[in-house]
Amino acid sequence: MLIFILIFGSFFAAAAAGIIYAVFGIRRFGWLKRMKAKHRVLSWCIPLLAAALMVLFTVRHPVIGVIACIHLLVFWILADVAGLFISRRHPSSRYWQGVLAVAVTVVYLSFGWYQAHHVVETDYTLTTQKELGQERFRIAQISDAHMGSTFHADQFDAYMDRIQAAGPDLVVVTGDFVDDDTTKEDMEGGCRALGKLKAKYGVWFIYGNHDRGYYRYRKFTHEELASSLKENEVGILADEKVMLGEHICLIGREDRS
Repeated sequence: MLIFILIFGSFFAAAAAGIIYAVFGIRRFGWLKRMKAKHRVLSWCIPLLAAALMVLFTVRHPVIGVIACIHLLVFWILADVAGLFISRRHPSSRYWQGVLAVAVTVVYLSFGWYQAHHVVETDYTLTTQKELGQERFRIAQISDAHMGSTFHADQFDAYMDRIQAAGPDLVVVTGDFVDDDTTKEDMEGGCRALGKLKAKYGVWFIYGNHDRGYYRYRKFTHEELASSLKENEVGILADEKVMLGEHICLIGREDRS
């Protein structure tokens, strides 16, 4: 427990540092410097308002808020360091570093958000001299769905239709099916979506580091997750193996954490 407190305490401290750094960084913009001469209080109100909005967003969305604040801090420091070297040869009265830091943070995190919310299908073709019991063996692997954090059960259900259309012989769900913020409704809906899949050798699940839940605030236990999976005929392998026909042995390892 202590290690988690230290880790997450460090994250929140870094996020707070990012907000503070942004406040003083905003005050370096030229138009605010000019405002400071006539309206000192107002020149503080604007950056403090920005900080308040960042704090409110972080309170409402802790994980995303902390990530955004830390990235802003890192990019802003890097921009300021670059500005120190560039200004020696090319002095400028414009505080371009702040604009660059904010722009890079927005673009970088927007790209990450897009990647997290758009499923990518990757196809691999493997060959073996071993006997499979059939000419071709098609496996569909689903990993890191993080139900609720990336998409909800209804969207996940639509993806299952695409997987079914590919005609898999086996479906494996390889961890982080749910997240710590996943609702019970999304968890159960996701399990029902998995239960729709029809594969010759079934649908099998192994636990990822988020599936059992790091915290105790979500509205279901990992036992309820296991029960919902089993109700929908999804097998769970926790350091276990199962024979699929005569030729294939499927092994599911426990997550190290």
